Amino acid sequence: RVLEAAKTQWTRMFERVQVQGGSSDDRVRFYTGFYHMLLSPNIFSDAGGEYIGFDGKVRRLQPGQAQYANFSDWDTYRSLVQFQALLLPQQTSQMMQSLVRDAEQSGWLPKWPVANDVSYVMGGDSPSILLASAWAFGARSFDKDSALKYMLKGATQPGRGPHDSPERPWLEDYLSKGYVPVARHGQEIGASVTLEYASSDFAISRFALALGDRADAAALLRSSQNWKNLFDPESTFIRPRAIS
Repeated sequence: RVLEAAKTQWTRMFERVQVQGGSSDDRVRFYTGFYHMLLSPNIFSDAGGEYIGFDGKVRRLQPGQAQYANFSDWDTYRSLVQFQALLLPQQTSQMMQSLVRDAEQSGWLPKWPVANDVSYVMGGDSPSILLASAWAFGARSFDKDSALKYMLKGATQPGRGPHDSPERPWLEDYLSKGYVPVARHGQEIGASVTLEYASSDFAISRFALALGDRADAAALLRSSQNWKNLFDPESTFIRPRAIS
């Protein structure tokens, strides 16, 4: 009975997306990717609504809510969360509210969270893009004001969170110089970090504007253009830059 119920549930989900054209192998690849998309983030709270929060405390959710965990945020912010929001706005809203709860319990939006902790895998400030993108594509049943509060905190306030790690490493340089220099504190990834922060600033800017916060929206829209500070007109590439 469990097997048949699982098959029925998966089939109903797959039938929500119809594709045409291509070869049989192409369609197999599509639905395989679709299946993988539905595997995570996954529900972390138990059947009674209890879960362990980022503060180490046992929390209980209201009926109908779920706490999600295991966000591969850097890997999914470009296209996957948008698809999830379009297809499953209710579940995706719960995913975004889970990130907000994590921030409220730890003080910062979690970067690549696993269970009730952060892993800090990959760079950038990807949770902000997840939240803004989910909102833009229709998953809007989450605490948008609290979300914006922590998005702005991560973008504008240098500080240290769980495991004494910052939300945005080298944010002081990014704010003062408009880019993250290379050879600073032993790191050599200034160009890629600058591009990630600029992308996040743009996402936060659009989210702030949607919520009526025009001042922060304008400020972050300006800083989202910081990629230009690393553009080399001679090679037409983004290039790392030392302190000048």
